[in-house]
Amino acid sequence: MTVLAPVETATSSWRSGKALELDGVSCRYGRAGFLSRRARLPIVVDHLSLTLAAGETLALVGESGSGKSTLAKTIAGLHPVQSGHIHFAGTDITQPVERRTIDLRRRIQIVFQNPDASLNHRHRIGTILERPLKLFFKMPRAHRRKAVASLLAAVQLPADYARRYPGEISGGERQRVAIARALAAEPQLLLCDEVVSALDVSVQATILDLLRSIQQHSKLSIFFITHDLAVVRWFADHVAVLYRGQLCEVAPVERLFAAPSHPYTRTLLEAVPQFGRQVIAAALPEVAEKTAVPVSGGCAFAGQCVHAIAGLCREVAPPWHKLDEEGHRVRCHLSPGALAY
Repeated sequence: MTVLAPVETATSSWRSGKALELDGVSCRYGRAGFLSRRARLPIVVDHLSLTLAAGETLALVGESGSGKSTLAKTIAGLHPVQSGHIHFAGTDITQPVERRTIDLRRRIQIVFQNPDASLNHRHRIGTILERPLKLFFKMPRAHRRKAVASLLAAVQLPADYARRYPGEISGGERQRVAIARALAAEPQLLLCDEVVSALDVSVQATILDLLRSIQQHSKLSIFFITHDLAVVRWFADHVAVLYRGQLCEVAPVERLFAAPSHPYTRTLLEAVPQFGRQVIAAALPEVAEKTAVPVSGGCAFAGQCVHAIAGLCREVAPPWHKLDEEGHRVRCHLSPGALAY
């Protein structure tokens, strides 16, 4: 066992390039009581289908409240699936995490946006990092200490931090510990929920370089949630755009930035400040979030889209259009020709 070098599985699905597949996944908040109806619970993720290839990074972008974190927790088995299926390396993992095998738990790791959600403040950092090494690899204590020092060095933290408690270090340093803890398990799928948002730019680059280095030596797949579109463009291979639980557009990263097609994707990119261009307040996602009207069965963006078709967009689910052979597809009632406006 080599720290920070995820091992490959022997499954044919993994070797054929399939890592994660979501097929019509829907999620809701809350629980349906004995006399209540589950259909009344709000939909957070609505019939979402995605594929993440082995060894690649898929970035999921969208405004706050669109369901990104909920989807990551659902993949990790921490949030129940209302309908649909989740496959990992050809295995159906739709079941909750407590029903998954210990090897499956090792191979799928999640790093939360808030490191306090995964770090026990009663334990020293060394103990926190040693736990996955002991649990998943039965590593002897003497070897674990050396591995902990290696993990801390990988995320740019001194070796003596192993003796500290999480409450004795900064929030950004705690996030680095959380990332190191996830990497200690040598995962094959890493779910990252805004993992670099609290870090300085230089440390962000170090962490992203570390993850990219691991990908070069293995087939680590990364499901990357972020609000930072600059990071997306530099780090991701593919991008999926989510609005109020519905996918709007999926494309290779350069294709999406060069030729965004969905009206919401364009709104999202127009909100990014650029030198020499004034940002229009009406295009900001925050404005759309306050004024959007929830829909039932139709397009979630219909209430904000200037191209919405009366009597159609709000009532009927939009179809998917394949725009090229590189995987660029968009979900909209407008035809591909009309989307090229």
